[in-house]
Amino acid sequence: ITEAGCKVVFGDVNEPAARDLVSTLGDAVRFQHCNTSSYRSQLDLFALAEDVYGKIDVVVANAGVANHKDIFDPSSDISVEPSMTEVDINLKGAIFTARIGMHYLRKIGGGDLVLVSSIAGFKECGGLAPYTASKHGVLGLMRGLHIVAIEENIRINVICP
Repeated sequence: ITEAGCKVVFGDVNEPAARDLVSTLGDAVRFQHCNTSSYRSQLDLFALAEDVYGKIDVVVANAGVANHKDIFDPSSDISVEPSMTEVDINLKGAIFTARIGMHYLRKIGGGDLVLVSSIAGFKECGGLAPYTASKHGVLGLMRGLHIVAIEENIRINVICP
């Protein structure tokens, strides 16, 4: 996408890998530490993108984690609250990205919002119920926003790798 002349601003919690990517791709790419489950962190990332490039045309919500510990395993300790990191990052983070992203896309009269789900968003995956639920929620987010977004010239798509 940078070879096509696009400028990219992205956030991640893995700073070493992100900085390696920036050094590989060059000046068309900017990085800022961002935890997608933090609304403030996402606000700061979007503000950077607008400050650096003047506008935001395309927003991609592409964060995801999977915990391979089955919280529904009968041998798990029911007294221990299970981690909801998958829901926080995969779904809550996508909701935050969509909300903030649509704000910036409205400022320029429309644009594109791409949400990344997973095959698990519509097909069962044993032992990964919270992950599956979070990625299914991303599909629901798209469906819930689609009617409103179309009227505002914002195209929403979901990809499911």
